[in-house]
Amino acid sequence: MSLTLRKEDILRGRLDELHRYLREVAASATAEEIHIDISSIGGGQQSIWMTVDELARCYEVPKRTVRHWCETGRIIACKIGREWRIRKDQFRFDLDALERFRTGLRDLNKDFQEPPPDDFE
Repeated sequence: MSLTLRKEDILRGRLDELHRYLREVAASATAEEIHIDISSIGGGQQSIWMTVDELARCYEVPKRTVRHWCETGRIIACKIGREWRIRKDQFRFDLDALERFRTGLRDLNKDFQEPPPDDFE
Protein backbone atom coordinates (compact mmCIF):
# COMPACT_ATOMS: atom_id res chain seq x y z
CA MET A 1 0.00 0.00 0.00
CA SER A 2 1.53 3.36 -0.98
CA LEU A 3 0.51 6.93 -1.55
CA THR A 4 2.54 9.61 -3.28
CA LEU A 5 1.82 13.09 -2.04
CA ARG A 6 3.48 16.25 -3.34
CA LYS A 7 3.53 19.52 -1.43
CA GLU A 8 1.10 20.99 -3.99
CA ASP A 9 -1.37 18.24 -3.11
CA ILE A 10 -1.50 19.40 0.50
CA LEU A 11 -2.93 22.68 -0.69
CA ARG A 12 -5.34 21.13 -3.16
CA GLY A 13 -7.41 19.16 -0.71
CA ARG A 14 -5.73 15.78 -0.80
CA LEU A 15 -5.53 15.77 2.99
CA ASP A 16 -8.67 13.60 3.19
CA GLU A 17 -6.97 11.05 0.95
CA LEU A 18 -3.89 11.12 3.17
CA HIS A 19 -6.03 10.69 6.27
CA ARG A 20 -7.83 7.64 4.80
CA TYR A 21 -4.50 6.14 3.77
CA LEU A 22 -3.05 6.59 7.26
CA ARG A 23 -6.11 4.96 8.85
CA GLU A 24 -5.78 1.96 6.52
CA VAL A 25 -2.08 1.62 7.27
CA ALA A 26 -2.63 1.93 11.00
CA ALA A 27 -5.39 -0.67 10.95
CA SER A 28 -3.30 -3.24 9.09
CA ALA A 29 0.16 -2.80 10.58
CA THR A 30 2.02 -2.59 13.86
CA ALA A 31 3.85 0.54 14.91
CA GLU A 32 7.19 -0.98 13.91
CA GLU A 33 6.00 -1.50 10.33
CA ILE A 34 4.80 2.04 9.74
CA HIS A 35 7.27 4.50 8.25
CA ILE A 36 6.00 7.49 6.33
CA ASP A 37 8.48 10.02 4.97
CA ILE A 38 6.93 13.46 4.66
CA SER A 39 10.18 15.41 4.87
CA SER A 40 9.99 16.33 1.18
CA ILE A 41 6.56 17.94 1.54
CA GLY A 42 7.89 21.07 3.23
CA GLY A 43 10.94 21.30 1.03
CA GLY A 44 12.51 23.81 3.43
CA GLN A 45 11.42 26.67 1.17
CA GLN A 46 9.89 29.35 3.33
CA SER A 47 10.03 31.81 0.44
CA ILE A 48 6.99 30.26 -1.25
CA TRP A 49 4.73 31.58 1.53
CA MET A 50 3.43 35.05 2.35
CA THR A 51 1.87 36.30 5.56
CA VAL A 52 -1.51 38.00 5.82
CA ASP A 53 0.27 41.29 6.51
CA GLU A 54 2.47 41.03 3.40
CA LEU A 55 -0.47 40.32 1.09
CA ALA A 56 -2.58 43.06 2.69
CA ARG A 57 0.21 45.57 2.00
CA CYS A 58 0.55 44.39 -1.61
CA TYR A 59 -3.14 44.78 -2.38
CA GLU A 60 -3.62 47.72 -0.01
CA VAL A 61 -6.55 46.02 1.71
CA PRO A 62 -7.24 45.42 5.41
CA LYS A 63 -5.70 42.31 6.95
CA ARG A 64 -9.23 41.18 7.85
CA THR A 65 -10.05 41.05 4.12
CA VAL A 66 -7.07 38.79 3.44
CA ARG A 67 -8.06 36.52 6.33
CA HIS A 68 -11.58 36.34 4.88
CA TRP A 69 -10.13 35.34 1.48
CA CYS A 70 -8.19 32.57 3.27
CA GLU A 71 -11.21 31.34 5.24
CA THR A 72 -13.51 31.24 2.21
CA GLY A 73 -10.98 29.55 -0.09
CA ARG A 74 -10.72 32.49 -2.46
CA ILE A 75 -6.94 32.17 -2.22
CA ILE A 76 -4.77 29.12 -1.54
CA ALA A 77 -3.67 29.28 2.07
CA CYS A 78 -3.11 27.07 5.08
CA LYS A 79 -3.51 27.88 8.73
CA ILE A 80 -0.55 27.12 10.95
CA GLY A 81 -1.59 27.65 14.54
CA ARG A 82 -3.36 31.00 14.55
CA GLU A 83 -1.55 32.37 11.49
CA TRP A 84 -2.42 32.00 7.81
CA ARG A 85 0.28 31.27 5.24
CA ILE A 86 -0.52 32.11 1.63
CA ARG A 87 1.09 30.62 -1.48
CA LYS A 88 2.99 33.30 -3.41
CA ASP A 89 2.88 31.48 -6.74
CA GLN A 90 -0.87 32.05 -7.16
CA PHE A 91 -0.26 35.77 -7.63
CA ARG A 92 1.24 37.15 -10.81
CA PHE A 93 3.14 40.12 -9.56
CA ASP A 94 6.68 41.10 -8.81
CA LEU A 95 6.68 42.91 -5.46
CA ASP A 96 9.62 45.13 -6.40
CA ALA A 97 8.03 46.12 -9.72
CA LEU A 98 4.75 46.81 -7.93
CA GLU A 99 6.49 49.11 -5.45
CA ARG A 100 8.33 50.94 -8.26
CA PHE A 101 4.99 51.43 -10.04
CA ARG A 102 3.37 52.81 -6.88
CA THR A 103 6.27 55.18 -6.25
CA GLY A 104 6.07 56.47 -9.83
CA LEU A 105 2.32 56.91 -9.50
CA ARG A 106 2.71 58.87 -6.26
CA ASP A 107 5.30 61.13 -7.92
CA LEU A 108 2.98 61.69 -10.88
CA ASN A 109 0.07 62.53 -8.59
CA LYS A 110 2.20 65.12 -6.78
CA ASP A 111 2.59 67.01 -10.07
CA PHE A 112 -1.18 67.31 -10.41
CA GLN A 113 -1.76 68.39 -6.83
CA GLU A 114 0.06 71.69 -7.24
CA PRO A 115 -2.03 74.76 -8.03
CA PRO A 116 -2.44 75.54 -11.74
CA PRO A 117 -0.18 78.20 -13.26
CA ASP A 118 -1.48 81.80 -13.39
CA ASP A 119 -0.96 81.98 -17.16
CA PHE A 120 -4.58 81.09 -17.81
CA GLU A 121 -6.16 84.08 -16.07
